[in-house]
Amino acid sequence: TRLKDAKLYRERPFILNAPASLVGFNGTDTVLLQGIIDLIAIDGDNAYVIDYKYSSKKENALIETYKKQLDLYAYATEKILKKKIAGKFIVNIKLGIIVSVD
Repeated sequence: TRLKDAKLYRERPFILNAPASLVGFNGTDTVLLQGIIDLIAIDGDNAYVIDYKYSSKKENALIETYKKQLDLYAYATEKILKKKIAGKFIVNIKLGIIVSVD
């Protein structure tokens, strides 16, 4: 219910240059990031990034597996929409859980 009045962007594609260090490379080069964010919710100056998964993985395994992906989505959201990231979440459809990714 926290996002009841939020503006929603579903399946939002993005392409942007990012520091190579963001994806684990050394140096000062940039890399081209491209992806599709399942859901971005905008509530005032804050943004929430939500990614849907259909997985048997429990909470900790989901975070370990997908944290980097959510971090990249958050970076893209901040750069493109100029909004502060207030939360990153994985919605596991198979298990019916919502996992906060810090």
